[in-house]
Amino acid sequence: MLIKPFGPDIFQGKLPEHLVESLYQICMRNQDIQSKRRNNLLVGFIEKEFDILPDIQNEILKYMSDMVLEYLNTSTTFPKQLTPIRSRDIRCRASWGNIQTVNEFNPIHNHLMDDIVLVCFPKIDIKENQKYITNEPVKPGTVVFQYGENLQYFGNTKYHVLPKTGDVFIFPASLRHYTYPVYGVDDIRISTSSNFVFSEYFYERANRVNS
Repeated sequence: MLIKPFGPDIFQGKLPEHLVESLYQICMRNQDIQSKRRNNLLVGFIEKEFDILPDIQNEILKYMSDMVLEYLNTSTTFPKQLTPIRSRDIRCRASWGNIQTVNEFNPIHNHLMDDIVLVCFPKIDIKENQKYITNEPVKPGTVVFQYGENLQYFGNTKYHVLPKTGDVFIFPASLRHYTYPVYGVDDIRISTSSNFVFSEYFYERANRVNS
């Protein structure tokens, strides 16, 4: 399903249950391996951020790649003259897991080294209510996508999502986004981010089309 709250489309879908479980187990296995920590490369205020790319080189990555292809080929905001996008046109450059605990969050950011981001949620179980009253329609663990300038009555600049287990979101890597913290010691919020880039085959074809 394509969501168009503002400029670029956002894809929302579901990962099959058996792949959700596999991704969850991968996160559980890697969460405490210090050599896999990626905190020094990421902006999140989250302790457990770890590489999972070697672990998803199977059915999981194939399914994710197919979802990215579907997004690109059906998006109303991706240039139609560059479609169809095929498997050789993209590759997954990085993939990591995030296990969010009390008061941890991701500040507003984007992924400027990449082209497309696929975020999946292998496990969400949040029971603790929001501790603070805000003027935004948010709950603990909310993801916010932000695009454009604040024009008050003349356009929406934010899109709030409360993810559920198995949810997948795909969006341009340059789209700014952030997450709200969780507050309960027993709350579970596990996400993975997989960053895709266009390949040399894509750029060769794009250069021919645009020349």
